[in-house]
Amino acid sequence: MNLDDDISAFYRPEKRRWIVKYKDLNGEWRSKTASAEIRTERAALDWGRGWLAEIRASGKSPVKRAGNAGPTITEIKERWLKLRRDARVNGQPEFKPATIAGYEWHLEVIAETFDETFKGEMPLGKLDDQQARAWVKTLKATTAPNTCGNIYSTLRSLIEDAIAERWVMLPANPLALEAVKRELPPRKPLTGKRPIFVELDQMQTLLGCGDVPDHRRVRYLVDVCTGLSEGELAGRIWSDAIMTDKPTLDVASACAIHGEDGWATQSTTKNEHRVRTLPLHSAAAEALLWWWREGWAQYVSKPPKMTDPIFPGPSGGFSRPASAALLRQDLRAAGCPDKRYGHNITAQALRRCFATYLDAVDIPEEQRGRLLGHAKKSVTAKHYTNEQVETDRRAVELIALRWVPPHRLVSGLVPRLVASTPKPFVTRAAFEIRTRDLRFTKSSTASSPRCRGVAKAYAGGPGSTIQQRVGRLQRSAESRP
Repeated sequence: MNLDDDISAFYRPEKRRWIVKYKDLNGEWRSKTASAEIRTERAALDWGRGWLAEIRASGKSPVKRAGNAGPTITEIKERWLKLRRDARVNGQPEFKPATIAGYEWHLEVIAETFDETFKGEMPLGKLDDQQARAWVKTLKATTAPNTCGNIYSTLRSLIEDAIAERWVMLPANPLALEAVKRELPPRKPLTGKRPIFVELDQMQTLLGCGDVPDHRRVRYLVDVCTGLSEGELAGRIWSDAIMTDKPTLDVASACAIHGEDGWATQSTTKNEHRVRTLPLHSAAAEALLWWWREGWAQYVSKPPKMTDPIFPGPSGGFSRPASAALLRQDLRAAGCPDKRYGHNITAQALRRCFATYLDAVDIPEEQRGRLLGHAKKSVTAKHYTNEQVETDRRAVELIALRWVPPHRLVSGLVPRLVASTPKPFVTRAAFEIRTRDLRFTKSSTASSPRCRGVAKAYAGGPGSTIQQRVGRLQRSAESRP
């Protein structure tokens, strides 16, 4: 091999080193970083020729054989996931179990799209900008725009870590190039440009509807009067609620869907800004007081303790119910729309309600952000301003919502539909399975005598709502010929 034809050198300013490029036995270009004392191109070329001659004279080969251009996605993914898990242990809390679970799914999609794009597994060491663009085109043809961007970011992070850990030898991350990023589809807000929330009058109707279970009415009222996220709300225990003449709610943790200890377990908040003390709206404090004295024990069948979650599952432990589906179900039961601007109302809408209701009464953005747990923007807010609970209390009290005790509820806001030719002895009714919350229902065939039996079976049930429903079913069945 003629070394003069198969070797070159260039300077890399960020490393302050000369890089020698040479061809291996397969005719592919490789690179080698020259010694730190090399200062000129001629010196770098001389150093490179000497290094190659010495390696070849010793009988060793500095080249990699064909087909051995580093590991594939399948081979590297477990090493990378372990790196991310170790990073969390070593003080990087952003890599939560739910984040790792997302990475695992992303890597499965990456492996599938690599196989489709390159007709087989592609070693990461051979990935260049042209191949990266081809992969992005395949990815965006099979995934939604936001999902495509998330998966792209995962692969970009993996390659950056692989280069830093010397798992692959790449001069640069091809996914960081502008030519590749231009292939990504633009991200789209899931709910469009306008935030999805529930109007104030509709929220009050929901809170006063007798067809909505008491434990969810309390939950909705506390949520829209504090702006807590679903995880923060589910993670609150009774000792967090300071029920004095000026009640507050401490937020120092959250109940994660995928926690360190499994499903629906306590974890840290999303970030340090979410740790805060919130004033409780008087209506929310009244609802929580009733929930502590009566409602919690009726729902769980045992009295609450200070270490128990405020909003438990039916067994009394921490729970992360299907809040979005339940909210839409309850809105329909109250005769309110479950969509806004053509999009489904989600559990996040309750947090948006809090911000929107405060904005409607002219509360400044900085104060709304502080209550929501957003990062402070100014130096003054970050380093010189403490929490202003009483100032925030005056703002929160401007939200015009009230608690409706169970004995004042209004039921039947949505009329029951009757078939044109009803069966003489049979009606269909859905009854709650107490062990799994109202997300799960079972259908029962009920005639007049069976309705009486069901009413007797549910006489000691979790609240007045079920008894009211059974009573209506019984009266309806008895009125039939």
